[in-house]
Amino acid sequence: MQSLTKTRKIQIALSITGAALLVAIPALASFSDASGLTGSAGAAGLGSFGTNAPQIIGRFVGALISLLGMVFVILLVYGGFTWMTAQGSEEKIKKAKGIISSAVIGLVVVFASYAIAQAVIGAISSATSDSAPVEEEAP
Repeated sequence: MQSLTKTRKIQIALSITGAALLVAIPALASFSDASGLTGSAGAAGLGSFGTNAPQIIGRFVGALISLLGMVFVILLVYGGFTWMTAQGSEEKIKKAKGIISSAVIGLVVVFASYAIAQAVIGAISSATSDSAPVEEEAP
């Protein structure tokens, strides 16, 4: 059996990922308000994009971290695919292990950055809400 080239392997992996996304997006769209998530999000204060800087920055950081999580999954699938198609080649197995371990290390870094970002945004948000002077009523 003829061995797959690196470019062909990448094309197959991207095709599988693209097909999975094309299948998942309509399925997720059908759940848009089937269980009342829009009302729940509005009650939780997530209905709008945000009006102050900490909310906007927090949503941007959350979106960026979500994107990095998707990159992790793609790298993990690619590493597993490389390992499964290595056909016993020690060099390819070593490369696949490197990809998987780098992806896991990247995931740990993403989780750490998320925790740091949440702490910083929480501190900024509480500092901006506490800095407003409170007027007391005279008796």
